[in-house]
Amino acid sequence: MGNHLRIDKREFDQYTTMLGVSIFAIMIVNAITMKFAKFSPVPVNASLFAVLIGIAEESFFRGFLQTLFISLAGDWLGIIITSLIWMTFHGAVYGLNQPALFVVFGAGIILGWVVYITRRLSITMTAHGLINFLAIALGGG
Repeated sequence: MGNHLRIDKREFDQYTTMLGVSIFAIMIVNAITMKFAKFSPVPVNASLFAVLIGIAEESFFRGFLQTLFISLAGDWLGIIITSLIWMTFHGAVYGLNQPALFVVFGAGIILGWVVYITRRLSITMTAHGLINFLAIALGGG
């Protein structure tokens, strides 16, 4: 017989749970964005751009930097260092708004943890891209 797609229930449950955790973390960041940052309406093409930005950020921050810092400094310190850099990067959006930056840092820790536990960047890429898309599509960012 032909090859059949086999789905491991434990792996599927872990993937969907961590996707939910990641989406929740990014929704918090976007809620802070809508409250503190000033945005103007954007064209429809921005939705695709927002998805690609989310994927690119996850590739760079969790895929490259977190992997590098974990190898240099250990698991949790690597996640913390990466989250601090991610927070600093988001200063371009939030300025020096400390509550917003604190939430971004916390979301970075959660996303870093998700990637660390699952060893799958696709979960946070999916969550980040989806949340960015929804933020644009719903007129929030």
